[in-house]
Amino acid sequence: MKLLSGIFFDYIHFHNCFFTQIINGGEQMRTDKLWENIEQGVVLMDFSADWCAPCKAQEPIIKKITKTYLNRASIVEVNIDENKNLATKYMVQSIPTLILFKNGKEIKRFVGLQPEITITKSLDDAL
Repeated sequence: MKLLSGIFFDYIHFHNCFFTQIINGGEQMRTDKLWENIEQGVVLMDFSADWCAPCKAQEPIIKKITKTYLNRASIVEVNIDENKNLATKYMVQSIPTLILFKNGKEIKRFVGLQPEITITKSLDDAL
């Protein structure tokens, strides 16, 4: 399990790829609920890896954003080493890659280390 700003992440198998199951405040969010959020809400997916230095630099920014946007947007960390099928599905070629979804559609993609203001502006625009 991976802890991100009070949210535990556990990897499970779903639709022929590994995906992240979110447990927030002791309540488990089922993976189908996460897919529903992607289809009907705002989701920021952070594709990264433990060995990636820019990903490590991005991590405190993502943690802060997770706290700021709690209950407004879903922030999901995806380890590409443990979720290769998902990284392939979304054509992630470099990390960190952040993909912002709104109502099931990719609306923005960031590749490389991003400043907090860039990410929050895009989240605010999507909300």
